[in-house]
Amino acid sequence: MSVDTTIYVHETTLQLVDVAIARTGKKRNHIIIALLERAMADSTMRIKTGCAVRYQERDCPARWRTVHVRLQAEEAEYFTDMRNFFKRSVSLLLAEAARAYLAELVENAHEAKMDNYPFSGYSLSREVKDGLVLWHICWGSSLNPSGGLPRRP
Repeated sequence: MSVDTTIYVHETTLQLVDVAIARTGKKRNHIIIALLERAMADSTMRIKTGCAVRYQERDCPARWRTVHVRLQAEEAEYFTDMRNFFKRSVSLLLAEAARAYLAELVENAHEAKMDNYPFSGYSLSREVKDGLVLWHICWGSSLNPSGGLPRRP
């Protein structure tokens, strides 16, 4: 199942994405998803709590574009989790990723790293322990499928 959504993108970020499109031959949707996935893989990004979601800096309305994106259902969940955990809008995450990882993405464009379906598994479970509600969110496949959290569709 796919999810159609939009991202509000500054023209400077869109120009960076367009450079990647020209250099790789990939579609805009593919480049956007690959940049957001690369941001999630960055272990230096820290989870934030107790604050509001940050958005991009304001600019003249004429410099912003609405970009339509088609995501697989798991991708939509993945990027929503990023927004919630990193306390940044998806548009801000994309802008930061375009500046930080574009060269790497273009360099690796023809390798298997830019898979159309990168998600091999998603599990979500709730545990109540000592009066606390614990949420377990796992992206990817377990190396030990018999242990760990149950997979939920």
